[in-house]
Amino acid sequence: MKSTFPLDAGYFQDSWRALTNRTLNYGVRYEVDTRKPPLPTSKNNVAPRLGFAWDPFKDKKTTIRGGYGLYYSVIDFQIDYVVNALGEVNGFRQIAQVLTTLNAANPLAANGPVNIFRSLRDQGVIGIPTPKRPIVAGDLAQFGIGISQTGPRPPLTVIFRNTPDYRNPYAQQASFGIDRELLPGFTASVNYVFVRGAHLTTSRDDNLLPAPVNPAKGIRDWGVTADNPTGAKYFRNPLLFQDNVYESTANSFYHGLVLEASKRFSGTFTFHGNYTFSKAIDETVDYNSDFQPNDQTSRRAERALSSFDQRHKVVLYGVFSLRGWGVTPIYRYNSARPFNLLAFTELNNDRHNTTDRPYYAGRNTGIGPSFWTFDTRITRRIRITEKMGIDLMAEGFNLLHHLNYTSVNNTVGNIPGPFNLHGRDDRTPSQPLGFTAAADPRRIQLGIRLSW
Repeated sequence: MKSTFPLDAGYFQDSWRALTNRTLNYGVRYEVDTRKPPLPTSKNNVAPRLGFAWDPFKDKKTTIRGGYGLYYSVIDFQIDYVVNALGEVNGFRQIAQVLTTLNAANPLAANGPVNIFRSLRDQGVIGIPTPKRPIVAGDLAQFGIGISQTGPRPPLTVIFRNTPDYRNPYAQQASFGIDRELLPGFTASVNYVFVRGAHLTTSRDDNLLPAPVNPAKGIRDWGVTADNPTGAKYFRNPLLFQDNVYESTANSFYHGLVLEASKRFSGTFTFHGNYTFSKAIDETVDYNSDFQPNDQTSRRAERALSSFDQRHKVVLYGVFSLRGWGVTPIYRYNSARPFNLLAFTELNNDRHNTTDRPYYAGRNTGIGPSFWTFDTRITRRIRITEKMGIDLMAEGFNLLHHLNYTSVNNTVGNIPGPFNLHGRDDRTPSQPLGFTAAADPRRIQLGIRLSW
């Protein structure tokens, strides 16, 4: 499916200096993000913005700032594509689905996958390793398999669609801060930042009805139980494998306190530092069906620390310049991010084995690795003429060669609690909680630039 859809937008903004020490900035943006049906196109995306700056003592040493804005996001074209390619539009399936499974009692059945593969390979339909041509409906008719893009759905069909009220996500952003020159050449600031994401795209399986809690597991169970002897009672349509629905129902919240300081010690050296104390919470990390809720009937139970939550972040750097030389050392530190523990097996029998967590485990309870590094940049300016010169540069990244792990094998099986688990460097990447990737080691690069 190939399509081009416009994003039309217009805005107005103005600035008003109400007093000699007070300025207001205000504006509004309107946009229309045209989508491919059956996705609706919202005509109500109005985004106001307001900000102010105030010098309360009229000495140009203290500034109080604040602002608020509404910011809409465009919809990823993948949503348009999937609901058209893998959904039903006016009763028509663009891609006809058929599923044949391996029967352990008769693996060589005429309509089984083994016989179908062997027969189509011998007939020259399937090429190895290079495909020869697409498989068409006539190729499968010999196995008693019919394909139709209309009419009744084949058993175990997977559908993707959107809710009628699907809309663009947006973020409300607000900030408030104070900047102050405390001493000559020494400034400090404190700022608070708030971001609230609303109508974020997420997905769930609408084919699932609320199943009772299985006393033996302590979680909802859609499989065979005494109450559900066939294992089909709590599916709206037992013959439908999944009915995945994209909807605009997820939320996110971010709170951040930012402290900054800057000091010029002389005409040759300046020091800067900032520290961020923050918390990020959300209900989903992605709209892919692999990231749907553990309990599809309880989206609210997915609210937890975000996958990009970082409680602490520190950046310290200096700028030293003298007689054509420049040295800029930088130190960065980020505290651990959480990660989601997965059983990677079907525990609740909801036909989604990529979303199951261990019994009683919440979302994002794992504790990932922290990160720190020290970088440096050294420059030398050699002047040839008044307008021509050569810049020599040497840059070192992770100069101390610190090993920074970046990801953890989060497939842990159905383990018991507690679930606030850390990655472990005594395990291989293929073992549960073993580290699977690392940031770059020490890296040094040299450069030269001629300017005139």
